[in-house]
Amino acid sequence: MKLTCTQENLRLALSSLERVVGKQSTLPILSNILLETNNGQLRLSATNLEIGVITTIGAKIEREGKSTVPAKLIITFIQNLATDQIVSVEQIGTQVVRQRGNQTVKSNSLDSKDFPIIPERGEGKLLYVGAASFQQGLHKTLFCVSLNESRIELTGVLFGFRDGGLYLTATDSFRLAEWQMKEKIEGDVTALESHQTTVIIPAYTLQEVL
Repeated sequence: MKLTCTQENLRLALSSLERVVGKQSTLPILSNILLETNNGQLRLSATNLEIGVITTIGAKIEREGKSTVPAKLIITFIQNLATDQIVSVEQIGTQVVRQRGNQTVKSNSLDSKDFPIIPERGEGKLLYVGAASFQQGLHKTLFCVSLNESRIELTGVLFGFRDGGLYLTATDSFRLAEWQMKEKIEGDVTALESHQTTVIIPAYTLQEVL
């Protein structure tokens, strides 16, 4: 793998990945970011096994390939460069080399085959909700989520569908908050209602959505 891209594009991409990079010492690969070249673009992925983020940026690809790099090292290196600079990234053996002018950083790369597969969206029901209204609903329910992981089902927000709308419910067994989206939802809500579809989404994931 060998490519060049602008500091600004790479910095923006890394900023969207930084918060979900795993910090589990038992799985060192989670503290890395996966770099993949694909059709003239650089695809970057990060996950902590709860949340996965994938983003792509334009790049000049000289040699196709994929590799992993320690997130902390590459983020620090990129943040210390000016926004108008061009960055070169190359894999040489088991090392990934990042270079800008006379500044060079080398880091050991873990096998990209060990990087967890981030699930793609399947063929399930797709709904569209207004961002501002959805944000309001999360603010009105997340404060009730339990922090005690002994009852894991209380550490998330319950999403349910009835009366043609979306309901959010959260409780820590002492307090209960429920919010109904008054705004019209685009999508097949009727099918979800008929199957009494509900799902619990972890509070940590929803905080990242906010």
